[in-house]
Amino acid sequence: MAAHANFLHHLILHGGPMLAGAAAAWLVACWPEKPPPFDAGGGQVIRHGWTFRAFSLVCLVILGGPSLIILYGVAVSVDRDPDVAREPAILLVLVPVLIVALSVYLTAEAFRMRIDVSPAGIVGRSPWRRRRTAIRWQDVTEVTYSHAFDWLRIKGRDGQSIRAHYFLRGFPWLARAVLEHVPREAYERDAVVVESLAARAKADV
Repeated sequence: MAAHANFLHHLILHGGPMLAGAAAAWLVACWPEKPPPFDAGGGQVIRHGWTFRAFSLVCLVILGGPSLIILYGVAVSVDRDPDVAREPAILLVLVPVLIVALSVYLTAEAFRMRIDVSPAGIVGRSPWRRRRTAIRWQDVTEVTYSHAFDWLRIKGRDGQSIRAHYFLRGFPWLARAVLEHVPREAYERDAVVVESLAARAKADV
């Protein structure tokens, strides 16, 4: 029971900083939109800004660091007394495991996610795929918006797809590119969302 009390103590002690870090990351993600930069070929680069990247690192430290300490403490307790692993309270270890996983996911997404938009099409690069995904505008068959995950999904004729999260810098400009190059029937289901996002990009230019 002492091990479980120690576990709960660390969880409560670091819970405040963890919540504060998550709230800070959310506020930065909602920062006012700026036009995306252009690459050497004249296309626009849609990716997370440096402010969001910096906060992803802060969250990794604030959220992931204490969680790793908790996991280390649990591992030491189990090593000293293997019977601890058989008690129901050990399931609480899933909380810091989940926090560490989410922190790593946020950091990887912040630094490795990139979408290149050009008159020919779009190219998506993601930390979750080995190869980049390229879709020509004439090959786009469907564009949908997920309100549950806040991302725009662009699907190609060959079944490949690119997902662009709402928090990406320049996200409205991607929506504007969809309006300019994709027939309306491809995004008809979520036309209101796509058109409203594109209108934001036009207003900010």
